[in-house]
Amino acid sequence: MFAFKKLRDRLYELRFDDQHEMCMTFLRYQEFYESPRFVGRSFTLAEFMSWYVKEQSKDGTFSYPKDWGGFNMPVNIIKQVNDLGIADPNHYDALMSAVYKMITAQCDNAYIIGVTYDAGIDKHELTHAMYHIDDKYHKLSNQIMTTNLGLIEELQVPLLNGGYASSTVIDEIQAYITTGDHRYFFKKFEKRKDFKELESALKELHKSHYASFLKTIIKQKLSDKKKR
Repeated sequence: MFAFKKLRDRLYELRFDDQHEMCMTFLRYQEFYESPRFVGRSFTLAEFMSWYVKEQSKDGTFSYPKDWGGFNMPVNIIKQVNDLGIADPNHYDALMSAVYKMITAQCDNAYIIGVTYDAGIDKHELTHAMYHIDDKYHKLSNQIMTTNLGLIEELQVPLLNGGYASSTVIDEIQAYITTGDHRYFFKKFEKRKDFKELESALKELHKSHYASFLKTIIKQKLSDKKKR
């Protein structure tokens, strides 16, 4: 089971009670958006599964539905995938097409996140959304990261090796560092002075924007409750 919801202007959520269903729903679209192997390409699930088992799995199985705990992407990715054509459509694709139609009937340039019910308010996925929706945060975050391009290039390596495409690693760097999730990819950098300085600057910027961004979402949820 899942619930589809508008969280705020230009931001939507699919929330699942089953992690496997969430992962399989988003797989084709998320990997088109940021897979190091399939970014921007049409592919079948069989092609992806074969590659993932060989190149990304730690135990030699198709562990994708266990490896990823949340998803995020611009909604227009759904259209891009459909425009290229899907050779092996399934019910997950039908759901995403329906979601796309509902969202684009309301607004343009929207963003969607995928989470499970036990995730609560998912700070990591919402930080990705804020990076895309809040133009000021996006600009200032990028400015901070350009102050040490050498470090940024180093931080990209574990992300590229861990399943991300070069087109989205800057977004991933700001999200992993500001939400405290950096231990997944940047643990070896934690004691470095340049990393601490980058972390401090990004977290300070995040703190100054995230509260108001979250407040808008909470207000929307309260408004929804009043309508029931």
